[in-house]
Amino acid sequence: MMPKWAVFRKRTPSGLLRQWARRRLWLFLGSWLLTIWLGGAVPLGRQAIAALPSAPPPSETSVVSPLLVATDVAAADADADLSDIAAGVTAFDQGQTAQAIAHWQAALTQLDDATDDQALIRAYVLSNLATAYRQIGELNQAQIALEEGLAVIQSWADPSPTYWEVSARLRNTQGQSQWHQGQTQAALETWQQAEAHYRKAASATSSANSSTIGTAEEPAQLGLILSQVNQAIAYQELGFNAQAVGRLHQLSEQIVTLPVGIQLTVAKKLGKALRQVGELQSAQSVLSKALVLKGVVPESSLSGSTLRSDIELELGHTLRALSHRAIAIGQSNAANDYAQQAIDHYTAAEQTTDTHHSNRLVPIQAQLNRLSYLIEIGELESAIALSSRINLSALPLSRSTVEAYISYAHSLNCLQAPTTTPACMKKEWQEKSEGAGTTQSSGNPPQSQTRLIALLTTGLQQARALGNPVLESSVLGELGLTYELRGQTTDAITLTQQALSLLEGKKRPEVAYLWEWQLARLYQRSPTQAMASKSANALPAEQTSIAQENTAQNQAAIVAYQQALSSLAAVRQNLLLVDPQVQFSFRDNVEPVYREFISLLLHSVPAGTQPSQQALQLAVQTADALQLTELENFLGCNLSQLVSLSAAGSDPAAMTLHPIILPSQLAIIVDVPGQPLTLRTTLISQRTVESTLETLRNNLTLPGKTPAVLTDAQALYSWLIEPIIPILNDNPQLKTLVFVPDGPLRNVPMGVLYDGEQYLVEKDYAIAIAPQLDLFTPRATPAQLKVLRGGIGLPQTVRGRAFPPIELIQAELNQIPEAFTVAKPLIDEDFTQSNIEQQLENETYSAIHWKTHGVFSSSPGETFLVAYQEGITANELSNLVQAATQRRAEPLELLVLSACATAQGDRRAVLGLAGIAVRAGTRSTLSTLWRADDGANTALMDSFYQGLDSGLTKAQALQKAQKMLLSESGYPAPYYWAPYVLVGNWL
Repeated sequence: MMPKWAVFRKRTPSGLLRQWARRRLWLFLGSWLLTIWLGGAVPLGRQAIAALPSAPPPSETSVVSPLLVATDVAAADADADLSDIAAGVTAFDQGQTAQAIAHWQAALTQLDDATDDQALIRAYVLSNLATAYRQIGELNQAQIALEEGLAVIQSWADPSPTYWEVSARLRNTQGQSQWHQGQTQAALETWQQAEAHYRKAASATSSANSSTIGTAEEPAQLGLILSQVNQAIAYQELGFNAQAVGRLHQLSEQIVTLPVGIQLTVAKKLGKALRQVGELQSAQSVLSKALVLKGVVPESSLSGSTLRSDIELELGHTLRALSHRAIAIGQSNAANDYAQQAIDHYTAAEQTTDTHHSNRLVPIQAQLNRLSYLIEIGELESAIALSSRINLSALPLSRSTVEAYISYAHSLNCLQAPTTTPACMKKEWQEKSEGAGTTQSSGNPPQSQTRLIALLTTGLQQARALGNPVLESSVLGELGLTYELRGQTTDAITLTQQALSLLEGKKRPEVAYLWEWQLARLYQRSPTQAMASKSANALPAEQTSIAQENTAQNQAAIVAYQQALSSLAAVRQNLLLVDPQVQFSFRDNVEPVYREFISLLLHSVPAGTQPSQQALQLAVQTADALQLTELENFLGCNLSQLVSLSAAGSDPAAMTLHPIILPSQLAIIVDVPGQPLTLRTTLISQRTVESTLETLRNNLTLPGKTPAVLTDAQALYSWLIEPIIPILNDNPQLKTLVFVPDGPLRNVPMGVLYDGEQYLVEKDYAIAIAPQLDLFTPRATPAQLKVLRGGIGLPQTVRGRAFPPIELIQAELNQIPEAFTVAKPLIDEDFTQSNIEQQLENETYSAIHWKTHGVFSSSPGETFLVAYQEGITANELSNLVQAATQRRAEPLELLVLSACATAQGDRRAVLGLAGIAVRAGTRSTLSTLWRADDGANTALMDSFYQGLDSGLTKAQALQKAQKMLLSESGYPAPYYWAPYVLVGNWL
């Protein structure tokens, strides 16, 4: 039997009175629409905990007022009471989610026996409920509401403009649910359906003879745009950055045809989305244009002041992200300029004349963002001055208000310990200040624990009044941090455990990881641990008791760290959305969890003893997971979505070294095939290791600095190689040393390590680098490579940078054995992106050799190769190679990028090189860490290919070529022979 809502009763309007009533309904409820679409300002500093490693979710299908539904139903002579629906919209707009749910549940009760024409209103309300339940972590209820709403739509037999609009909203909500569950491909397809239904809604409305023509189109237009923004975010996560960016740029071009009010609304949403996918300059452009355009809307109108403040706020976030990117890649001057602009826009956003609830909050949001940002960049005196002027007492009860309390409290906590508290002063800015001798002290700011606890107590009361357990968890967690910073460990543990208990069953790992991490730190600092220093003077029985309690505390900390890392893995898809503020805060907010856990595993045994094999294996797995997450964070996509580089088998003649830089030591976990893992350590501070590596890296780029290079290279040899010499002596079968380098160790070629007489490259071991071992499982190279060649020798200026000529390009390419070559090389004017794409599509090959300038950076947008009069970015290159290799059964065997360099001042620049290797699906990549000498480079490549032709492994062929330069060809300085690194498969 067909459901009762399957037939829509069509009635004719009963005259001018009803028409007038419909129009009054639009005027009365219309003010909600723009406000709600504008809602959702970017997180305040910590917001439900600042700088979460998860980027914002796809654009929420914000709850809209029931304008379309109400108007259509009125036209159909329906008599539903819309007051509860409208009241729910108001409550949701004000952040009172529990109250909104209550109103909509009441509306559903009235609609239980709804007439056929009211069934769509029921579906609409269910869509709102699904969104609201998800917001408070009630995922089961959200799914039930969503499925009930979809059941209405799927059984509907008579589509109308209202049907298409409600169906599209439900599809958007369904897509969000799928996205949160990690079903990205399914979410993309659902959002594509939502887009199609929004288009049908707009088309049906514009062609209908209705008094609502013109106004009813606007919600469909906005929904259509948001569904496309969601698709762009899904494309980004799936690794299709070009499609994501292309979709967003299309939207930015299309919005100029929309009415001014919608243009401004869309510009804010679009600017935010562009920022999320790393298109910061484009985001800045869209928002800056909107800031000029907003002058068309009178300041006295509801939307005028709102739009100005919201766009200023979003511009502040974008410039903040630009400053993070600049400081992370060593561009200090640009970082300072962006920082000042961000502060200026935050200050401008504080000015608003709008008294509507959500927009009275905007000035506070701007102040809190400015406060947290001043702390991030080390402007502590300015932050202290601003902190005393912020007043939250006038804000009404709402979710946003509670988030403001959390953000404010966290910033005050940061001012107590800015360099050690999570999500406070960023390390890059801290180091910049220290290098300039300008590090500021907090100067004991006048923030008492009593004031902080009072702020968070108010926030806790409001979170409970709102019935939002996730928000309540965030307040309790911040309160736990407040006690942690003051050494009240027992109270801090209790509060943190309460925060976690509120998240049980909520599937909110982006919040849970923070409190699990906090709990792990607290277990390590518990009173029992503090007693360890006294155990030497204790009686034997007391010593035993203390040791047992410390073991239990260590185990509890290990479990908490494992839970935190598990939560991080669960939100890895969110990490991959390239919100640059998240990407470049990775070192501060995610990396410490991994490093602290590794340190605990390696230190949780008595001095002079080896950790268990389980602990060592877990430490290696954690170090690998950190490197994998770093690569994914750089690439902005899930590596499991890409071509797998792994292959069966292993190399019994290769020793794998996992050097890990810890605060007080350099740990090396040694893996010899068929033998237990072994730990070797050198007691040396992290600061000493990092400063030595930085000095060595800088001196290596200057031919005349060889004496200084030898001094630092010898120190590094004593830390890394001397501890493992006994193992090497006991295992003569070893022929290759495979380094899985940690952090800044990636920026120094291991072959340059010096024992006082010989470089490591001169010894009996070939050397290879594997950024993350699971991605580069060794496999023998095919007997004969098929190499595509190309390059550019002409001087070029690309992206404002001048690149000198390369004189020996033809000579180098000609030295590749003829049996290896495929097709005519693309040289100079022929070396263009379009020609490269065509050649990759038309030829069968297993290797690529390009001799051209290039720059590797920790920013994908700053990683590029020089083509003729253009640059090919890392993402563009990856897309080119991937598209071509998808037609082949095997990944690319070898990618040689001759004459490239890593960005100076960017300590994570090798991620750019590793990222290209992984993203392009390349088993091995050979390139240089700094710009190689043209003559030396050509000679080395000739020897390298001769080695491959004679049957050497890639690592052995590179070692032979480097030794030839060093001893036979007149290039003894490390500057000439040392820059080469082989990343990936060494066989």
